[in-house]
Amino acid sequence: MKNWLSMLFGVLGVGVMGTGHSAVQGPFLYQLQNADPAAIAASGFKVVVMDPTRHGDEASRYSRSEIVNLVQKGISPIAYFSIGEAEDYRGYWQKNWVSKAGSNLFTPQAPGWLGLTNPDWAGNYKVRYWESDWRYTVLEPELKKIIAQGFKGVYLDIVDAFEYWGDPNSYGHADDKEKRQLNDPLDRKESAKSMIDLIRWIADVGRELGGPDFMVVPQNAEYILAYDHRGVYMDAIAGIGVEDVWYDEEQKRSAQELGWRMPHLRQLVGAGKFVLSVDYVDNGDYDDPANRQRIHDYLEQCRREGFLGYVSPTDRELDEIHTIEKIQPR
Repeated sequence: MKNWLSMLFGVLGVGVMGTGHSAVQGPFLYQLQNADPAAIAASGFKVVVMDPTRHGDEASRYSRSEIVNLVQKGISPIAYFSIGEAEDYRGYWQKNWVSKAGSNLFTPQAPGWLGLTNPDWAGNYKVRYWESDWRYTVLEPELKKIIAQGFKGVYLDIVDAFEYWGDPNSYGHADDKEKRQLNDPLDRKESAKSMIDLIRWIADVGRELGGPDFMVVPQNAEYILAYDHRGVYMDAIAGIGVEDVWYDEEQKRSAQELGWRMPHLRQLVGAGKFVLSVDYVDNGDYDDPANRQRIHDYLEQCRREGFLGYVSPTDRELDEIHTIEKIQPR
């Protein structure tokens, strides 16, 4: 049973450290599907990353009273917000942009910022995130809705889109290649600068409308710090969310992989930013010594680094409040 973990972790207190921002104290929950604000309010978690809607569409957007109730319970709700890809189930999406759903068969009505589909995520499309139409027609209205709902921050996904657009191999004449446009970045330096500028703008709007403590939390792509020569990105963000730092599900990361990521993450912690970490390490078999050890190791690593850690199932569905007796939440 799950209570075996209490013997391993009873004195660790992992996942409860607040770092870098007074509004964020653990434990941390990451749930993008099937989120029930009432259940979250009673769960014992103190910071939650969740979608601003129940089912992704405009009709299922959570009410302000549901989100404000979380805040009144001492929980910091942070809204998932994809800024580097468009999603064809969102309210802004127009079906007449493509002649076949989920395809790259664009019609003349398709906006200039719309790129190719993401082959790994059906219904997701790359976007030219530096285009003003994407910023002001799509992102700004959504950001205003999130703030009006009562969320205390935004969790920015697909920040690593700067790598895609800064890679010359993304372009070409084949059907699975982008067709270069006039304003497309010439290299990764330009694409990173454009992403940093977008995140700075989101922070400016968020703090103007949501108050000075409104949190901007990018997910992954911590290596963009290599292009943040003026500290604009560092100033814009309150913290960062990271996945798969120590484990890729049940496979432990190599020392080389950790060597790429940890210097950037430690730089963020040293600058007073919090780190929300999720590793998808729990296979659900609590009689499996390897599963127990993997969870133990992940949480201990989070404690050592000062991260707020969340143990997630290996299915990566993020569709439940995943609890482990006496350990998560703690």
